[in-house]
Amino acid sequence: MSSTVRSRRSSCAFNRGPRTYGGPAEEALTTQTEDLGVVLTRAGGRVTVTVSGEIDICTGARLEEALDVATANGAERIDVDFSGVSFCDCSGLSVLLRARRRAHEQGVAFRVTHVTSRVVQTLLAKTGTAGMLTGGDRG
Repeated sequence: MSSTVRSRRSSCAFNRGPRTYGGPAEEALTTQTEDLGVVLTRAGGRVTVTVSGEIDICTGARLEEALDVATANGAERIDVDFSGVSFCDCSGLSVLLRARRRAHEQGVAFRVTHVTSRVVQTLLAKTGTAGMLTGGDRG
């Protein structure tokens, strides 16, 4: 199944289907634009959302859509891998907080992992959200 979503900034292609990486079959959903890349990979009850690029007011909706898909598909745990994220502003932070709230309302564990960007680390630290998003605070 493949569809294309157009925005004013760039086009976004979603490709869904089973993939095998030397182990059990995983389902993957990929979206790539000029500024943001998102790959969802499901293995059992765990969904890993691998994000790359910049998350801001222009790209946040794409991330939110992907996180909604991850939550809606019966995941027990969602890990959002930020190792490829170079920038995130307050609108991106709001996307993460809304996704965390929706996940917790459905009994799904939600965690942001591998925050390597100093800009993102500073955003999380200064807003007091680092613990709740990265797993240090279970509240």
